Amino acid sequence: MEIVGSKGTLRIPYPYCLIWDRTEPPAVVIDGLANEIKLEKHNSYENEVNNFCDCVPDNKPRIVPLEDSINNVTVLVSLHESAKKGYPVKITR
Repeated sequence: MEIVGSKGTLRIPYPYCLIWDRTEPPAVVIDGLANEIKLEKHNSYENEVNNFCDCVPDNKPRIVPLEDSINNVTVLVSLHESAKKGYPVKITR
C-alpha cells in the first residue's frame, strides 16, 4: 500500500499481513530516498485477544470495536453466499 502526499510517500509493503513474519519494513519516501520505519515485531492477533481479555472484566473500550467485527463477519457471509449463488448479493444486516 502506498499513501502519497504532497511531501512524500508512505510505503507499507504488507498492509493486510502480520508484520512479525515479514522482512521488508514500512518506509517513508521523500525526494526518492526511503527511510525505513523501525517497528517492534508483534503478533497483532495475540495483541487483540489480550486487549479483549483486559477490557471485558471492566467493560472498557476495545482496540477493535465489536461493530467492526460484526461488519467483517457480515461481509464474509455475503461473500460466501455470492460464491455459492454465482452472482453478487446485497450486503444486509
